[in-house]
Amino acid sequence: MGKNGAKTTETETNAAQCQLSAFYREQLGWRVEHQNGNLHLLFGDGMVGVTLPAHMGKAVSEIMSRRDCSGPILELRSPRRPYWVFLADTNGVVIAQSDLPTGVWVLNYAQALPLPGSTTETTRWVVAPEKERRWLPTLIAVVSAVRNTHSATRRPATRG
Repeated sequence: MGKNGAKTTETETNAAQCQLSAFYREQLGWRVEHQNGNLHLLFGDGMVGVTLPAHMGKAVSEIMSRRDCSGPILELRSPRRPYWVFLADTNGVVIAQSDLPTGVWVLNYAQALPLPGSTTETTRWVVAPEKERRWLPTLIAVVSAVRNTHSATRRPATRG
């Protein structure tokens, strides 16, 4: 729906997507493209997405905030369950899937993710990007927070 509850026209949607595309490209330096009428973020060139089940997301986000290295986070609404995607800069580091906890993976080169504002409502910003803070946290910082969260949830209870 557009302003005042009126149905959004295709022209309005296209104009909004063009504005978003320009913001992502020009202000943030991200690679985006239109695919099937939707705006997609293209991973590669040092940008990745660390994807994990949404139930882990809040704890990881809190660790990132405490470490003052938080960045943009997308929620991907999947038919099976929601996922959070933490955008990160690889800084040249490659992490093997076997080094990640179960249910966590990295979206990288040649993969894309629909961005909010697309015609499908499969994603939303949990933490939106800001042009004043266009840097991304490092992949190592995000994976470290994921590992801390994962190990904290798997610690055996202590006897008192």
